[in-house]
Amino acid sequence: MEAEQIKRLIIGNLFAVKLLNDSMIDITAHSELCKNLRELAHAWQGLECIDKELMQYIYSFVMVTLNHAQAPGVNAEEREQLWNMYIELDNLVLECLASE
Repeated sequence: MEAEQIKRLIIGNLFAVKLLNDSMIDITAHSELCKNLRELAHAWQGLECIDKELMQYIYSFVMVTLNHAQAPGVNAEEREQLWNMYIELDNLVLECLASE
């Protein structure tokens, strides 16, 4: 898949929107997002320049996830789930950055 196709899928992903607006953990959207980030890292391998605007957008997903993991009132099970999601997303962002 080409980087532009992957970009559209990432921008259309509702994981962060649902988490931010509804405090809903959408496991399916998270899994899709992770899959797309892996594909993006692969598509960006060897490029001299990456889409910085997309990276900023992607990193907002990471920060929304971290903020919800640290929010008061989140039960222990959700906190652990969000923390694991945060770590996975953060690692995938680093993979995308390392591929350039």
